[in-house]
Amino acid sequence: MAAYSATTLIPLNQNCSPQAVFLRWISPNAAWDSWLFSGDKDEDVNEGENTHYRPTGARVDKVMAKTVNDAFTLRAGKLNQEQARAIKYIQSSPLVQLCRPDGSFQEVKVTSYSDKVIVGSDKKQKILLQIETGTRNTQTN
Repeated sequence: MAAYSATTLIPLNQNCSPQAVFLRWISPNAAWDSWLFSGDKDEDVNEGENTHYRPTGARVDKVMAKTVNDAFTLRAGKLNQEQARAIKYIQSSPLVQLCRPDGSFQEVKVTSYSDKVIVGSDKKQKILLQIETGTRNTQTN
C-alpha cells in the first residue's frame, strides 16, 4: 500500500473578532472541516415545541407550555468556489460543533442554509446559515 504525505504551512490568526464564530463539522470524508464565520452575527430566538389545547367554545388555543431555542445567524462572504463547496457540507453533517471561548465544543443544530454567487468579475460566493445553540427553560402556564 502506498503512503502519501505533504508538509503544509498554516498561518494562524491569533486576533479573532469577538463577533466571530468558529464551527466544525464532519465532512463526507469522515474528517473534521471547520470555518471561522467572521461576518456579521445576529442573535435570534426560534420558537420550539408548544403544548396547547382549545377549550370548548373558544376560538383561540390556550398555551400550556412553550419552549424557545437560542440561535445565531452567521455569515461568510467573499468565498471562492472551493471554499463555498466545502462549507456546503455543513448542512448534511451528522455532527456540527461550535467552539466556545474556553476551547470546549458544544453541539449545535443547523436550521437553515443559503448560498449565492455575488455578481461581479471575480464571482465570489456568500453563505448565510442559522444554528440553534440550545433550548431555554420551558415556560408553563
